[in-house]
Amino acid sequence: MKLPVTLRGTLVVLCAGYLLWGPAQSSADIVAATLAASTLGIWFLLQLITILKGYQLKKSLTASVHAPEERIFSNSNITSVLKLSPISIPPLYSLSAKIIFSEDSIQTTTFQLKGSSDKARLITENLVFPHRGEWKVEKILFSFEDLFGLSKLSWEIQTHSAAFRIFPKRKLFQALPILSSSQTVGDTIQSHQERTGDPFDLKKYHPSDGMRKILWKVYAKSGELISRHPERSMTPEGKVLIFAAATRRDDDTVSMALQYMESLDELDLDVYFASLGLKKSEQQIAITPDQAENQALQTAFEANFKPEEALIRDVQELVDFTNNSSDSSTISHLLVFTSEQSAREVGSIEALQALGNYLNLQQIQPIFIIREEKQSPSKSSRSKFHHFIYDETTPELNNPEHFPRFLKDCAEADWEVIMQ
Repeated sequence: MKLPVTLRGTLVVLCAGYLLWGPAQSSADIVAATLAASTLGIWFLLQLITILKGYQLKKSLTASVHAPEERIFSNSNITSVLKLSPISIPPLYSLSAKIIFSEDSIQTTTFQLKGSSDKARLITENLVFPHRGEWKVEKILFSFEDLFGLSKLSWEIQTHSAAFRIFPKRKLFQALPILSSSQTVGDTIQSHQERTGDPFDLKKYHPSDGMRKILWKVYAKSGELISRHPERSMTPEGKVLIFAAATRRDDDTVSMALQYMESLDELDLDVYFASLGLKKSEQQIAITPDQAENQALQTAFEANFKPEEALIRDVQELVDFTNNSSDSSTISHLLVFTSEQSAREVGSIEALQALGNYLNLQQIQPIFIIREEKQSPSKSSRSKFHHFIYDETTPELNNPEHFPRFLKDCAEADWEVIMQ
């Protein structure tokens, strides 16, 4: 059994012992002896009450945490309820309670309870969750102590089942065009690797083209032999691959990706959704907006651009799942939603660039959809085109504010970028 000893109580006992074996014994000081004996008597009494009543409370007290029934959004003020079973606290004593979340970024209040009640006690607390995710209550800390601080008994109740599902706050973004991610190869519809479409493209004449493909009118005017060339033929399929490269605090990017998926779902298109942290959180590829929203919550605490291999594994899982779910479709494009902040930080830039290179090896063209940050009024107003200009005179190459490295990499690799 753990003794409910506190630092203050230990100092009081030492002082009482000094009085009892010091002045009281050597000088026959009655006042010192009485004060020491009374102090020790009160200390022992408090220790006894704390042990008996404290362990009784520890054995009988039950507690549970309840979240609001309505949907909870990040950065919103919500009210949680801590429910305690009926308890009786003796005079000169108090019981303190504090909710502890698995993530230490949530600061909670320590509540002190006094008196007795034959009904369950309900303690309300206002909380603000900084980002999306499933915020789990790890435990509830309890402390039973006297008002003098001489004795204290602490214990905890594990409540792993309690959790707050925090959804990203939805915002209305500009509508994006439908960007198909796949193409079908058939008898008359060929792969984009071979030109077997209608002969609408033009090229310089080659003897293998034959005489019938020569544009004689062009030859009569320019004297140069030009022949018709089959255009690339492909048929977009109703399949769209969406990957949300958003960290735990990037709720707006997730909201934009979910909004786009919902618009595609209304058109009865096949949509496959994955978010950063998919493999680490052991989640499945989402094919409905509800599944995608739930996945975005489950992966929030694992959403990190480092290491780069984790990001690529998440995308590889999305591509493999889509290939196994389709018949004759070939994935040609993949939509990557991210934020301007991520596209300006060196660590995330390297991860996104590695992702683009990996997709190129898979013969998949990445389409980066970047959510623009709102510019602060305190900053100098510059043209949006400044973000697309590479200034070779910029001395600080790793400064994300003056060197749009990611956009430069996209231009060199011929990757499509959509600023939203």
